Amino acid sequence: MTKPVLRKLSPRKKQSIKNVALERRRITDENGRTQTIYRLDASSGHFDLQFSKAFSLSVAKARKENKRLTGSADVGRRKK
Repeated sequence: MTKPVLRKLSPRKKQSIKNVALERRRITDENGRTQTIYRLDASSGHFDLQFSKAFSLSVAKARKENKRLTGSADVGRRKK
């Protein structure tokens, strides 16, 4: 009979969202306005981190825009 050996595995170092590199592209839409888009690599081993960073950057941009328009970061613009 074998004796089981219990020990902690060395933890893998996780890459933080801050260190993830995203490819940014600036495009012009049909109205002539310039927009920034984030290009993600679906076959990358760090897709989840890239997606999280792109999402958090998009949310930060939306909150900044809402703050500028309404004075509150979490309230949408009132329809006219």
